[in-house]
Amino acid sequence: MADNIKYRFIQNVGDYFPSGYFGEDFLEKVRKCVDVSTDEMKALCSPYAQLQRDYNEFKNFIINQNPRVKDAIKKTHDFHTRLLRILGYETDNAYTEPFVVNAEAEPIEMIPVRHILRRGSQVKMLIMEMQHLIPVGEQEPAGLFEQQYESEPDRNTGVQRYNAGQWNLYLNLTAISIRFLLLLSIKLLRNCFDAG
Repeated sequence: MADNIKYRFIQNVGDYFPSGYFGEDFLEKVRKCVDVSTDEMKALCSPYAQLQRDYNEFKNFIINQNPRVKDAIKKTHDFHTRLLRILGYETDNAYTEPFVVNAEAEPIEMIPVRHILRRGSQVKMLIMEMQHLIPVGEQEPAGLFEQQYESEPDRNTGVQRYNAGQWNLYLNLTAISIRFLLLLSIKLLRNCFDAG
Protein backbone atom coordinates (compact mmCIF):
# COMPACT_ATOMS: atom_id res chain seq x y z
CA MET A 1 0.00 0.00 0.00
CA ALA A 2 1.36 3.42 -1.10
CA ASP A 3 4.99 2.41 -0.78
CA ASN A 4 5.88 5.46 -2.84
CA ILE A 5 5.25 7.83 0.08
CA LYS A 6 8.39 8.41 2.07
CA TYR A 7 7.74 9.89 5.48
CA ARG A 8 10.51 8.20 7.39
CA PHE A 9 12.66 11.33 7.06
CA ILE A 10 10.37 13.15 9.50
CA GLN A 11 12.19 13.63 12.78
CA ASN A 12 10.21 13.95 15.99
CA VAL A 13 12.31 16.82 17.36
CA GLY A 14 11.41 17.65 20.94
CA ASP A 15 8.82 14.86 21.01
CA TYR A 16 6.36 17.09 19.13
CA PHE A 17 4.33 14.05 18.07
CA PRO A 18 3.37 11.26 20.49
CA SER A 19 5.71 8.28 20.24
CA GLY A 20 4.55 5.81 17.61
CA TYR A 21 2.75 8.53 15.62
CA PHE A 22 4.67 7.63 12.48
CA GLY A 23 4.72 3.91 13.22
CA GLU A 24 4.36 1.06 10.76
CA ASP A 25 0.58 1.53 10.59
CA PHE A 26 0.73 5.29 9.81
CA LEU A 27 -0.37 4.97 6.17
CA GLU A 28 -3.19 2.62 7.10
CA LYS A 29 -4.43 5.10 9.72
CA VAL A 30 -4.38 7.90 7.15
CA ARG A 31 -6.23 5.75 4.60
CA LYS A 32 -8.96 4.92 7.14
CA CYS A 33 -9.31 8.56 8.26
CA VAL A 34 -9.88 9.80 4.72
CA ASP A 35 -12.11 6.81 3.94
CA VAL A 36 -10.48 5.70 0.69
CA SER A 37 -9.63 2.27 -0.61
CA THR A 38 -6.08 1.06 -1.08
CA ASP A 39 -6.38 1.52 -4.85
CA GLU A 40 -7.73 5.05 -4.42
CA MET A 41 -4.83 5.80 -2.08
CA LYS A 42 -2.31 4.55 -4.66
CA ALA A 43 -3.94 6.72 -7.35
CA LEU A 44 -3.88 9.70 -5.01
CA CYS A 45 -0.17 9.17 -4.29
CA SER A 46 1.01 8.54 -7.86
CA PRO A 47 1.73 12.20 -8.78
CA TYR A 48 3.93 12.50 -5.71
CA ALA A 49 6.03 9.52 -6.72
CA GLN A 50 6.98 11.39 -9.92
CA LEU A 51 7.63 14.51 -7.85
CA GLN A 52 10.13 12.53 -5.75
CA ARG A 53 12.01 11.59 -8.93
CA ASP A 54 11.86 15.21 -10.12
CA TYR A 55 13.21 16.42 -6.79
CA ASN A 56 16.07 13.92 -6.86
CA GLU A 57 16.97 15.08 -10.39
CA PHE A 58 16.78 18.72 -9.28
CA LYS A 59 18.91 18.08 -6.19
CA ASN A 60 21.51 16.14 -8.18
CA PHE A 61 21.70 19.01 -10.68
CA ILE A 62 22.38 21.52 -7.89
CA ILE A 63 24.94 19.34 -6.10
CA ASN A 64 26.77 17.71 -8.99
CA GLN A 65 26.60 20.12 -11.94
CA ASN A 66 27.93 23.24 -10.15
CA PRO A 67 25.44 25.41 -12.09
CA ARG A 68 25.61 29.16 -12.52
CA VAL A 69 23.25 30.92 -10.09
CA LYS A 70 20.99 31.87 -12.99
CA ASP A 71 20.73 28.21 -14.08
CA ALA A 72 20.07 27.07 -10.51
CA ILE A 73 17.28 29.66 -10.22
CA LYS A 74 15.72 28.36 -13.45
CA LYS A 75 15.91 24.74 -12.29
CA THR A 76 14.43 25.73 -8.90
CA HIS A 77 11.64 27.69 -10.59
CA ASP A 78 10.85 24.74 -12.86
CA PHE A 79 10.69 22.36 -9.90
CA HIS A 80 8.43 24.76 -8.00
CA THR A 81 6.17 24.92 -11.06
CA ARG A 82 5.77 21.12 -11.05
CA LEU A 83 5.12 21.13 -7.30
CA LEU A 84 2.48 23.88 -7.54
CA ARG A 85 0.70 22.06 -10.39
CA ILE A 86 0.56 18.82 -8.41
CA LEU A 87 -0.84 20.73 -5.43
CA GLY A 88 -3.52 22.19 -7.71
CA TYR A 89 -2.32 25.79 -8.00
CA GLU A 90 -2.31 27.90 -11.16
CA THR A 91 1.21 28.25 -12.53
CA ASP A 92 0.67 30.49 -15.57
CA ASN A 93 1.51 34.20 -15.52
CA ALA A 94 4.07 34.07 -12.72
CA TYR A 95 5.47 37.37 -11.44
CA THR A 96 3.01 39.52 -13.38
CA GLU A 97 1.75 41.40 -10.32
CA PRO A 98 4.27 42.64 -7.74
CA PHE A 99 2.93 43.26 -4.24
CA VAL A 100 3.50 46.95 -3.46
CA VAL A 101 4.58 47.61 0.12
CA ASN A 102 5.22 51.34 -0.09
CA ALA A 103 4.34 53.23 -3.26
CA GLU A 104 5.58 56.51 -1.73
CA ALA A 105 9.17 55.32 -1.22
CA GLU A 106 11.95 56.09 -3.66
CA PRO A 107 12.49 53.60 -5.15
CA ILE A 108 9.06 52.00 -4.77
CA GLU A 109 9.20 49.15 -2.26
CA MET A 110 7.58 46.02 -3.56
CA ILE A 111 7.82 42.31 -3.17
CA PRO A 112 8.01 40.30 -6.37
CA VAL A 113 5.63 37.42 -5.74
CA ARG A 114 5.03 34.48 -8.01
CA HIS A 115 1.26 34.57 -7.52
CA ILE A 116 -1.23 36.44 -5.37
CA LEU A 117 -4.16 34.29 -4.29
CA ARG A 118 -7.33 36.13 -3.37
CA ARG A 119 -10.79 35.36 -2.13
CA GLY A 120 -12.86 38.13 -3.64
CA SER A 121 -10.70 41.24 -3.31
CA GLN A 122 -8.96 40.08 -0.13
CA VAL A 123 -5.39 38.75 -0.39
CA LYS A 124 -5.26 35.29 1.18
CA MET A 125 -1.82 34.04 0.20
CA LEU A 126 1.32 35.17 -1.57
CA ILE A 127 3.26 32.44 -3.33
CA MET A 128 6.87 33.53 -3.19
CA GLU A 129 10.04 32.00 -4.47
CA MET A 130 13.66 32.05 -3.46
CA GLN A 131 16.87 30.31 -4.41
CA HIS A 132 17.28 26.68 -3.41
CA LEU A 133 18.27 25.69 0.13
CA ILE A 134 20.27 22.59 -0.82
CA PRO A 135 23.70 22.41 0.84
CA VAL A 136 26.53 21.81 -1.62
CA GLY A 137 29.57 20.18 -0.02
CA GLU A 138 30.50 22.18 3.06
CA GLN A 139 28.74 25.29 1.78
CA GLU A 140 25.38 26.01 3.40
CA PRO A 141 23.01 28.11 1.27
CA ALA A 142 21.79 31.46 2.54
CA GLY A 143 18.74 30.97 4.69
CA LEU A 144 15.23 32.29 4.47
CA PHE A 145 16.04 35.60 6.14
CA GLU A 146 19.32 36.20 4.31
CA GLN A 147 18.35 35.93 0.64
CA GLN A 148 17.67 39.06 -1.39
CA TYR A 149 17.18 39.85 -5.05
CA GLU A 150 19.90 42.50 -4.99
CA SER A 151 22.81 43.11 -2.65
CA GLU A 152 25.86 45.33 -2.39
CA PRO A 153 29.25 43.77 -3.22
CA ASP A 154 31.15 42.27 -0.28
CA ARG A 155 33.63 44.80 1.17
CA ASN A 156 36.45 42.26 1.39
CA THR A 157 36.05 40.25 -1.80
CA GLY A 158 34.14 42.63 -4.06
CA VAL A 159 31.80 39.76 -4.95
CA GLN A 160 28.13 40.61 -5.29
CA ARG A 161 26.31 37.59 -3.87
CA TYR A 162 22.83 38.57 -5.09
CA ASN A 163 22.22 40.19 -8.41
CA ALA A 164 18.71 40.90 -9.67
CA GLY A 165 19.84 40.05 -13.21
CA GLN A 166 20.04 36.42 -12.14
CA TRP A 167 16.22 36.48 -12.01
CA ASN A 168 15.69 38.19 -15.38
CA LEU A 169 13.90 35.14 -16.85
CA TYR A 170 11.08 35.78 -14.37
CA LEU A 171 11.32 39.36 -13.13
CA ASN A 172 11.53 42.59 -15.10
CA LEU A 173 13.64 44.69 -12.79
CA THR A 174 14.74 47.31 -15.31
CA ALA A 175 11.77 49.65 -14.94
CA ILE A 176 11.80 49.88 -11.16
CA SER A 177 14.57 49.10 -8.72
CA ILE A 178 13.21 46.32 -6.53
CA ARG A 179 14.92 45.26 -3.35
CA PHE A 180 13.48 42.15 -1.82
CA LEU A 181 13.88 41.90 1.92
CA LEU A 182 12.20 38.82 3.25
CA LEU A 183 11.99 40.24 6.76
CA LEU A 184 9.96 43.13 5.39
CA SER A 185 7.68 40.77 3.50
CA ILE A 186 7.09 38.61 6.58
CA LYS A 187 6.18 41.71 8.58
CA LEU A 188 3.83 42.77 5.79
CA LEU A 189 2.24 39.32 5.58
CA ARG A 190 1.65 39.25 9.31
CA ASN A 191 -0.03 42.65 9.10
CA CYS A 192 -2.19 41.58 6.14
CA PHE A 193 -3.36 38.37 7.70
CA ASP A 194 -3.76 39.73 11.22
CA ALA A 195 -6.08 42.37 9.76
CA GLY A 196 -8.00 39.81 7.68
